[in-house]
Amino acid sequence: MTAQAVDTPAALASANAKIAQLEQALTSRVIVDVAVGVLIERYSLDRQEAFELLRSAARHHRRKIHGLAAEVVADRSERPEVAAALERRR
Repeated sequence: MTAQAVDTPAALASANAKIAQLEQALTSRVIVDVAVGVLIERYSLDRQEAFELLRSAARHHRRKIHGLAAEVVADRSERPEVAAALERRR
């Protein structure tokens, strides 16, 4: 990727918006990764199983995966959405 000069206010605004979007995506990914780690430890799952559990729970309850992941990280108690997804797997 090469750096390009930003020579107009519109281009600068567009570049700043892209930077903000990329920063948000990175933050979201980190939170999801931490939640996956919590699920690995809590339920003795491998990485793929933990991610699928989180994804399934979010999808089944019509939640964004980032939002559910943030709750898993913030609240160390078992999330009802995750418990239900775990039961569906059994």
